Amino acid sequence: MDKVLIHQSYNTLDVIAFSFIVVVIFDVILTGLRTYLFSHTTNRIDIELGSNLLNHIINLSIRYFEVRRVGDTIARVKEQENIRQFLTGQAFTSILDVMFSFLFIIVMWCYCAPLTLVVLVSIPLYIVLSLVVSPILRKRLDNQFARNADNQAFLVETISTISTLKSLAAERQIINRWNELLPAYISSAMKVTCIAILGQQSVQLIQKIVSVFILWFGAHLVISNKITVGQLIAFNMLASQVTSPIIRLAQLWQDFQQAGISVARLGDILNSPIEQSENNLNLPSLRGQNNI
Repeated sequence: MDKVLIHQSYNTLDVIAFSFIVVVIFDVILTGLRTYLFSHTTNRIDIELGSNLLNHIINLSIRYFEVRRVGDTIARVKEQENIRQFLTGQAFTSILDVMFSFLFIIVMWCYCAPLTLVVLVSIPLYIVLSLVVSPILRKRLDNQFARNADNQAFLVETISTISTLKSLAAERQIINRWNELLPAYISSAMKVTCIAILGQQSVQLIQKIVSVFILWFGAHLVISNKITVGQLIAFNMLASQVTSPIIRLAQLWQDFQQAGISVARLGDILNSPIEQSENNLNLPSLRGQNNI
């Protein structure tokens, strides 16, 4: 680009612009195909998981339901939705983008090694931030699930025994108890939101500081004639391709933590032994003949 501007070569400029348009078109097509492939695959997984989950619940022993509230089981079944949202979201596409980031780092190193080191130094900062926030976030997500399970259990038990409650004129006690459970759940959800916001904004702060430092350091290199303005612009474009997937992964860390908890909650159902095999559940066909 520097040579095009200096020599005012319009033909070369047209070729570069056309090449960028072709690359953008292919990028849009490949991104769409990639998203469709992930959605199709995760939907198939969702169907299989839902079918196997209900089949396993039906085959569980009666002891499983005696020691657990109905609301707890319903809350665990609903965790399947969190897993599906995580699979159909940007998690896997972000992982692929991170893999491609290594290629961009090599190209950036060819442009300017000192500026590349600045970008590489910022990556451990994101990792340290995730390691600090993750235990706190997971603990608060566990507390949120527990409060939600209490609400689900209370609501299911209330509706299933509504006739008895009305006959005992216990409406006021039920409302008071619900007014205690609901704020507790809202408070736990708010704590999760606060720690998530803190983590996301910290990631944004690191990204903005690194961008400013790249411009400042790059300007010094341009003034010293070590790189050109075009190289600095190209480096900034490549740097965004490297840092953006890492930032998305950091922002998706809450979803990853939620999905991990959801898998553990579903595991409480799927890892419980069934009462008997499927062959014993099917009654044999009765054959006979009546004569009058």
